[in-house]
Amino acid sequence: MKNISLLKKLLLSFFIVIVGSYIITSIMANKMIDKSFNSYLENQLKEKSDNIIKLVEKSYDESKGIINIDKESLNRYAEDGSFDIVVKDIKGNTLYSSGNGYLMGKGTMGNMMKKHSQMMKMYNFNTSDYVEEEHQLYKNNAAIGTISIGYLGNYNPTVQDMEFRGNLNSVLLYSVILAILFGLIMSLILSKQITTPLVQINKIANEMKRGNFNIRSKVQTSTLELNELSQSMNYLAEGLQMQEALRKRLTSDMAHELRTPLTTLLNYVEGFIDGVWQPTGEKLNSCHEEILRLTKLVERLQDIAKLEQANLVLNKSSFNLSIELKKVVEVYKPFYSKKKLTLIENIHDDLEVFMDKDKIKQIIYNLLSNAFNYSNEKGEVVLTAYKKEDNIVISVQDKGIGIAKKDLSHIFERFYRADKSRTRETGGTGIGLTIVKSMVEAHGGTIKVESKLGEGSIFTIVLPVGLTIK
Repeated sequence: MKNISLLKKLLLSFFIVIVGSYIITSIMANKMIDKSFNSYLENQLKEKSDNIIKLVEKSYDESKGIINIDKESLNRYAEDGSFDIVVKDIKGNTLYSSGNGYLMGKGTMGNMMKKHSQMMKMYNFNTSDYVEEEHQLYKNNAAIGTISIGYLGNYNPTVQDMEFRGNLNSVLLYSVILAILFGLIMSLILSKQITTPLVQINKIANEMKRGNFNIRSKVQTSTLELNELSQSMNYLAEGLQMQEALRKRLTSDMAHELRTPLTTLLNYVEGFIDGVWQPTGEKLNSCHEEILRLTKLVERLQDIAKLEQANLVLNKSSFNLSIELKKVVEVYKPFYSKKKLTLIENIHDDLEVFMDKDKIKQIIYNLLSNAFNYSNEKGEVVLTAYKKEDNIVISVQDKGIGIAKKDLSHIFERFYRADKSRTRETGGTGIGLTIVKSMVEAHGGTIKVESKLGEGSIFTIVLPVGLTIK
């Protein structure tokens, strides 16, 4: 199936809608005009016939019992209205006959009659049928004779009537043509306003597909949805650009961290092979330490692989959160002591919950590890847990180096590390907080961070109602 551009589709759609609408409107308008015009002609014909009948009835002389025909007036009616008028008395004697000359275009208004006949044919009035209406003449409720009024076609329209009808049709036709032209022009303008920004955004998307994440959309339009689409494309480009930079930095850092222990191991092994060094306990212990470093690096890579999984499967159970958090604190206290850090716990008792115990403990491990890595000596870290209404609130607060304001909105993104100078010292891969966030959200909770550079940070987790056992 051949693809058609959006501009052509919009133009075609607008054209069909506009033309179709005006055709339907024109047909309906024409029918209404025909109906109203025919009704008008019918009324006009009746009025003229009534005037002729009244004229003849008024000319009746009761004393003599005869009709004094006003031939001049009847001739004028016959000529003006293109009538064939015949008047007979009560005995059937013809008193007056205008003849059919006025029907055929003869007489003083011959040219007008011919024009009248031509216009009737032009506007589809039947000129071949002769219509004759016979009326009884009365005087004081007594019959005095009959009058026949004949004419050609339906309703016997005059030249003025025909011209008026013609003008109406012309106005309607020109209005439809102008309306269609105006509609097409507006359709083109509207289509351009819609498609031009979309074409530009499509070009930007293609550039991004080719790996150019530096490009940005500069679309300016009054259409809200298109503006939002343009901003979304820019946000996507910025995110991809940042992720690309983070991946490159992670690759570089991992390569460096892998190279160091591998180089050390290679030197030791070559020394053993060449007989330069003896495999003493000290040398073997150094090799063992480098192998442990490599093992930790592999574990970090496994964490990255876990992060790529689409969904986290939770193994929920009922347990006492207070007890588990206190166990974690006891595990970490010796490590904190080595760095002369104080780990303080402010955990309310009997926090019964229904969660994935291992995931919750891993969340706390990550947060306490971060607090440990980024706290200065002789500092303190406070782990708090309490119940607020139907929520469980857990917070980890430190007085360490803090996080810059520009980094706060990115710290939960994978591979992002705000403190680049301490990357290798802390051994971070930039995915710890991303994992924490995904685990919290898997439980239906939220996590936020407040921090000031040089003053410390506080991470707060809220697990919503429905996860706790009352």
